[in-house]
Amino acid sequence: MTRLPPLPETRKGRILLGAVLFFVFSSAAVGIGFWMRHIAYLKSPVCAVDRLNEAILTGNAELFDAVFPQDASRDFALRLVDTIPPEFLSQRDPQILAQYMRELLTALLRGDPAPDFVQNSILPILPEDFFRQLTERPFSLVNANAHLAVAESTFRHPSCKEELRLILGFGRSDNRWKAVGILNARELLSIYLTALDKEKQRLARLHEDTQAFHLRKIAHYLPGAVCKAGPMRLSGGHAVLIISLTGTPNPGPEIVESWGLEFPITDEAGTVLACPRLSESGKLMPGNELRRSWTLDLEEDAFRRLKAAGELRCRVVPLYVLLDNGTMYSSDPRWLKRAGHTVTSSEHP
Repeated sequence: MTRLPPLPETRKGRILLGAVLFFVFSSAAVGIGFWMRHIAYLKSPVCAVDRLNEAILTGNAELFDAVFPQDASRDFALRLVDTIPPEFLSQRDPQILAQYMRELLTALLRGDPAPDFVQNSILPILPEDFFRQLTERPFSLVNANAHLAVAESTFRHPSCKEELRLILGFGRSDNRWKAVGILNARELLSIYLTALDKEKQRLARLHEDTQAFHLRKIAHYLPGAVCKAGPMRLSGGHAVLIISLTGTPNPGPEIVESWGLEFPITDEAGTVLACPRLSESGKLMPGNELRRSWTLDLEEDAFRRLKAAGELRCRVVPLYVLLDNGTMYSSDPRWLKRAGHTVTSSEHP
């Protein structure tokens, strides 16, 4: 039978033993208390918010995914579905929206290039320095109960002057708290769509101004262009369309290297019967008049239709001019990146 060691015989020894036992039990109690508080902390929403801030600060994608799982992205997408405008109907699928959100968040967190769908958009869905902004304004817990916790931060979007609130909801899952969604998702989307609409209007006005500028330039180098057109038969009965073009002298000072024109041909009622498009390469020197004619082959049915239409009317629609210094002016915005875009000879239509 095991016997306990005898107590010290002296009073001093008993006091020393008691002090040692008190220290041991106190340390154990403190350790147990600390351990219990730590376990409670790990199971609290405060821990989830701290881990999210740590993931953002360190760029830890694995930790971020643990605190902000894919379910949160799906919740975010579901909240947006009802507010997606008609022109974005192809993106109404919540799964696609969730995938886009995950790709964008992952790219921003890791510092990777933004996904194609973001790069091709007029305005970014989130600013490029989104996570950098959050490191300066980490999430803070503002409210919590047994089922839902709310954390908040702010960021600036390039389309807005004021700071935007970002409110996350956290829920309990397997005794741990994780983000379940963006609580003010609809508010953020509304702000984004308003800014997007303003940007589209600005670009439309810019496009109109740019196109008007190019049309004035084309009219300057191809002044007073008028045309006549009509069907006829050559020897042997071959059907052709004859188009003649005249214009006043090129005022310069540049030389026109090539140009493109479209010729809508209509009957007296204005119905378009044909619309040939022609490109001409050949120097048009300052002071030279624009005089050209073309003979185009016609199918027999087209010849009969034009012949039966009676008197034909022909308009000149300028498409582009290319000057000798490489500057191009065009009515088609697809060919241009900026006003007076300079191109090589292989780039023009």
